[in-house]
Amino acid sequence: MKYKVRSNLKNYLNSKGIKQKWLADQIGTNSSRISIWCNNNDEGLCPNPPSLPYALALCKALECEIHDLFSIIED
Repeated sequence: MKYKVRSNLKNYLNSKGIKQKWLADQIGTNSSRISIWCNNNDEGLCPNPPSLPYALALCKALECEIHDLFSIIED
């Protein structure tokens, strides 16, 4: 079974009023990487989702659960 990822990160950040730059600083990366994780392609999927360590760091910084930021789609 193969899985794909849909990013909800952009909507989550917007709903909380959080800037990508702030989040990048919190987890030790740059805002361009956060931008990549925020965007879905034309199919509605995130072509380059974060690795598990970064996904966990996002959740810790944002005090949320992984399913708040990303949806897993079975292919």
